[in-house]
Amino acid sequence: MVERLVYTEDVEGSSPPSSTIMLMRVLVGLGIIAFGVFLIVKTEWMISAFGRIAWAEDKLGAEGGTRVFYKLLGMTSIVLAFMIMSGKIFTLLDWIFKRG
Repeated sequence: MVERLVYTEDVEGSSPPSSTIMLMRVLVGLGIIAFGVFLIVKTEWMISAFGRIAWAEDKLGAEGGTRVFYKLLGMTSIVLAFMIMSGKIFTLLDWIFKRG
């Protein structure tokens, strides 16, 4: 279970108010969404800049494996960004790293 810190003004070194945390989550999420959209839209540029990915070509298709990989990576990053923005990423991490 993720413990959440509560902001109190009378304690030195306490966590920032929840509105600041929410703003940070939204800004980080928007940055990750922009990165994901970039990966989806500029797939050809990524291939020309970084070359083909042998694993993706082998596992995801003969000629289009790298393209599919970049597009899947972009979509995955967008989904994770929305989870970060909504706070649901903590639920996912709790489920993945559940103790016991």
